[in-house]
Amino acid sequence: MPRNQKNPGSQASKSEDGPKRYHNGDGDGDAGGDQTDDFFRLYGDATGDGMVNVFDLLQFRGAYGPSGGTYDPAMDYGGDGVVNVFDLLQFRGRFGSAV
Repeated sequence: MPRNQKNPGSQASKSEDGPKRYHNGDGDGDAGGDQTDDFFRLYGDATGDGMVNVFDLLQFRGAYGPSGGTYDPAMDYGGDGVVNVFDLLQFRGRFGSAV
């Protein structure tokens, strides 16, 4: 699955709301069935509006290490504990993108 795609959901066969009353996960009217919901979020989309733009850039700047920023794990693409030039390159590559 791509880094920017998540597939949360529930397995109705593994959840119940009473003694053997299973949820209707897939919405077909019968108990059981799994529910999945796809959603996308681009790396760098700090505001969650579906696009990487100037508002996200302001948040990235606040987290960027060399400028004395406050560490923000959402802006740490590499997951190495610091927002640095490697994260900047990933952010820059997505700037102007939208889902």
